[in-house]
Amino acid sequence: MQTVSAAGGATARSTNFIVTVNSSAEDARRIADWAENYRRQKALDWLGEEMPAWSTPCPLRVTFYAQGGNGGATSFNFIGGEPQQTMHVEGTPDRVVASVLPHEITHTVFAHYFRRPVPRWADEGGAVLSEDEQERQQHEAYCYECLSTRGRFMPLRTLFAQKQYGKDPLPLYAEGYSVSAYLVGLKDRKTFLQFVDSGMQNGWSHALQRYYGFQSPDDLQQQWVANCLGIFRRRQQGQAQQCPRPTSPAVQVSAGQPGPPGAAGPQGPAGPAGPQGPPGTSIDTTALTAQIGAMLDSKLASRDQKIAALQAQIDALKAQQMTCLLYDENGNIKQQVQFGFGTPLRLKLVPVTPTTAPTTTTP
Repeated sequence: MQTVSAAGGATARSTNFIVTVNSSAEDARRIADWAENYRRQKALDWLGEEMPAWSTPCPLRVTFYAQGGNGGATSFNFIGGEPQQTMHVEGTPDRVVASVLPHEITHTVFAHYFRRPVPRWADEGGAVLSEDEQERQQHEAYCYECLSTRGRFMPLRTLFAQKQYGKDPLPLYAEGYSVSAYLVGLKDRKTFLQFVDSGMQNGWSHALQRYYGFQSPDDLQQQWVANCLGIFRRRQQGQAQQCPRPTSPAVQVSAGQPGPPGAAGPQGPAGPAGPQGPPGTSIDTTALTAQIGAMLDSKLASRDQKIAALQAQIDALKAQQMTCLLYDENGNIKQQVQFGFGTPLRLKLVPVTPTTAPTTTTP
């Protein structure tokens, strides 16, 4: 492997990648090794065989941060036989290796298989399926948020026809991952690729009937949603049993950083269970604050997208009888949040008594 060090970064060249990093030659070699490993592993996972070496190595630019959002993007040119691609990944070193890099490498596997642009939901859903458990669980939580927030859910007929990410990309990523995982679980990854290929050529109803026995996207949606809600309820019940009652009325953590164990919510009056679970259900504040922190720090979402996603989280907190207060680094409630990269922001979750109406401070 060839490596070159330069002021402000280093470059390493392997069989299929030319890696440029904003750190050391050792990091460049390490990322090149991981990229080749994931390229081989994901091809075996999805195709059952390795891909031949690319005639032109893929330029892979890596930007490491000490903290902040993680993300990536891969561009393709499908003119001619072999897709031409360029890749950029960024974030903390551990998340780049465990999550971002396998995600982007999976896009190259799909490009090799389909030789044309892939439907966004399947391309992103399959790529998230290649990430680690932490990222997959986060997308499961995002999916439940979309299912339980009025106006956020995207019916599968719409999802399957979606060609762009849209103003709010969260439903496409979250539902795309959840549907992909559900279909892969019913059969396997190779069948999923065959289904997507058939859907692009012959329509989604025909492809669903042929490969999975569903009559239409609506038929699939009914079974998939029931499966999602069942999984989430079982998981919430397990968290409620493990989570201790709070010893103080507030939990305060830094956005994007690991927080304390989730605290149980206040006991509400007797009544039927709502969409977020019965009154008194525990709230996993660690997972919730990590999700909000990652969303706020993301470099791949616009300010408007972040505001919409944050409002959805706040609406979910209202349903749980929780108040969401946003603080700056000086402890002052922020009336206007400038969503820059790595915005210093703290989240405070405050249990609300049944007689006190929840209030929010939003951007």
